[in-house]
Amino acid sequence: MQACEACFIKTLRYESPAHGGWGLVKLATQLPESHLLFFSPPACGRHGALSSVVSGIKEQVSYVCFTEKEIVEGTYIESFLPAVDDLLAFLSKRPRAILIYTSCIDDLLGTDRQALRRAMEEKHPDIKFRFCQMDPIQLDSSKKAPGISLFVHMYDLLEGARTNPQPRRVDLLGNVLAMTPENEIVEVLHEAGVGTISQLPEMTTFDQFLEMANASLALVVHPRALEGAKHLEAVCGVPYLPAFCTYDLKEIDAFYEKLSDRLSAALGHKVILDLAERRTRAKEAWETARKMLEGKKVAIDFQAVAKPYTLARTMLQLGFNVTLVATDGVSDMDKPSFEWIRERFPHVEIANPLDPEGPKYRYRATDSDDVCVGFDVGDMVGSGHVAPILEDDDHFGYQGIERFCKKLMDAAAIKSNLHTMIKEANLVV
Repeated sequence: MQACEACFIKTLRYESPAHGGWGLVKLATQLPESHLLFFSPPACGRHGALSSVVSGIKEQVSYVCFTEKEIVEGTYIESFLPAVDDLLAFLSKRPRAILIYTSCIDDLLGTDRQALRRAMEEKHPDIKFRFCQMDPIQLDSSKKAPGISLFVHMYDLLEGARTNPQPRRVDLLGNVLAMTPENEIVEVLHEAGVGTISQLPEMTTFDQFLEMANASLALVVHPRALEGAKHLEAVCGVPYLPAFCTYDLKEIDAFYEKLSDRLSAALGHKVILDLAERRTRAKEAWETARKMLEGKKVAIDFQAVAKPYTLARTMLQLGFNVTLVATDGVSDMDKPSFEWIRERFPHVEIANPLDPEGPKYRYRATDSDDVCVGFDVGDMVGSGHVAPILEDDDHFGYQGIERFCKKLMDAAAIKSNLHTMIKEANLVV
C-alpha cells in the first residue's frame, strides 16, 4: 500500500471546491421550531452565514459578531442576553428551542455558559436553550467535534419528556435524508410490528421531536449520532443499536440478527425477519456492477461514505479494481479494513485530499476515466465519472447496496461535468 502515517499528519488543510458535506448548520436546523444563534468574530460567522444562504435556511440562523475591542476587554459577554431579546422581538414566531453556538475563541475566554443559560430560561421559560460549540479545535475529537456534540445537545432537550413509553415506536438517529416508506429499514420495521418511526428529517413540530423520548429503541443510522444516542439513553432510558450504513453483506446479516433480538424484547414476541429475497437482489446487484466495471479503476473518498476502507475491502473481495482511497485519516470502526487492505492489497494507494500540496499538481491526471465514489476523489483524479454520493445518502441494508450499485453503474456509463455536479450538491465544509 502506497501509504504512510505522514499522509495523515495534521497540518494546514487544502479545501478543494469538491470538499464538503451537509455541514453543521444544515444538520442543526433539522430541529423543528428551533433557531440557531451564533456568537463569534466576523470571520468565523461569515462562513456559516454563507452556507445557510446556499442551503436555503438563512431564516433559521442569526449571528452576533464580536469586535476585537469587545473580545480584548471581555465586554462581549454582555451582548448575550440583549441579543436573545432582540432576536425574539424580530422573529415573527417564537421558537421552542434556541441553540446558541460560540466559536473557539469563547473556549479560551471561559464564558460561564450555564449561568447564561439559566438567565435566559428564567426570562423566557417557554423556550429551551442549549449552548453548543462551533469549535474547529475539537474536530479531531471523537466525542466533542461540533457535528458530534450537536446531537448530544439536541437530545439533551428531551430530558424529562419520556412521559408515555411506546413499545411500538422506534427512533432513527443521525440521518440527514428522510428514510421514506420505500426505504428498506422502514419496510422491515413496519413488517416486524413497529407502528411509529421517528426521524428528524420528517418532523415539522417540536412536539413531534419530544415524542422521540418515548421510543423503545433508537437505531443510530450515522456514526455522528452515536454519542447523542448514548446521551439519549442516559436522560430518557431509550436503548440504542448502531445501524451504520455498510455495503458488506455479512455486516448487514449481523445487524439484522441483532435488530431481531432487540425488537423481540421491545415488542414482547419473537420477531423473525425474512430478508432472503432482499439479500439475493443485493448480491446480484454487486455482480452486475462488477461485470459492467470490469477493467475500470475505482476510487473512493471519505465524504461519500462513512466507512471508505470497509467499502474498498468489500469491493476488492468482490473483484473490483479499487486503486485509490482518499481520506484524511482512519476511524476506529474502519481500522480493521484499513489493515486488511494494507496486508493483502499493497498496491492500493492512499491519499489525503486535504493535503496542502494537492493544488500543486493534477493528481493522476491520465486516469480521468476512473469511476469515482464521491466528489473529493473525482476532483483529485480529474474524472467526470462520479457517483454523486454524500455521507451514504439514504443507502440502508441490502437495498442500500442496490442503490449504490445503480449510482456506480450510472457514473461509469455517463461522463458528467464535475463542476456542475459540485455546484448542484451545495457542499458545505
